[in-house]
Order: sequence, then structure tokens, then C-alpha cells
Amino acid sequence: SFQLRPTNRLSLMTIAAVCVQDYETISEVLSSVRKMEESLKRLKQARKGATTTAAAGANGGPTDDSKIRLQLALDVEYLGEQVSCV
Repeated sequence: SFQLRPTNRLSLMTIAAVCVQDYETISEVLSSVRKMEESLKRLKQARKGATTTAAAGANGGPTDDSKIRLQLALDVEYLGEQVSCV
């Protein structure tokens, strides 16, 4: 049977702890973004007649929310690449 050396075991435990912490942080950020989106939607509905520029982003570009989600996805992808190199 294959057994890990203590240094390998410590590395895996550290990686697992970092992944769990990253997951918790990302979940919190996504929850905050979702809450902010919902608040903005309610505010716009209450104002009736608000411009769509804020919803679509400047010049029809990506919204801040979508930028945050994209950056988180890139961060997770990078972490996965780094973990696979260990």
C-alpha cells in the first residue's frame, strides 16, 4: 500500500486547508454580490424610470457583478493549476 511521507502529508493538509478557506471566502463574496444585485433591482423598481446604463454596465460592457464573478472563476482556475503541480 502507498503511504505518504510526513512532508507530503503536511503539504496535502495545507493545500486542503487553503482550498476550504478559499471556498468559504468565495461563497461569502458570491452571497454578498447576489444580495447587492437584489438590492439594486429593488431600488430600480422603486424608482421606475431608472436608466439601464447601471444594469448593463457602461457602454453595454460587463457589470461589476459579472467582473467579480469572472475574477473569482479565474482565481479558482489558477488555484487548481497550482494544486495540480504539487
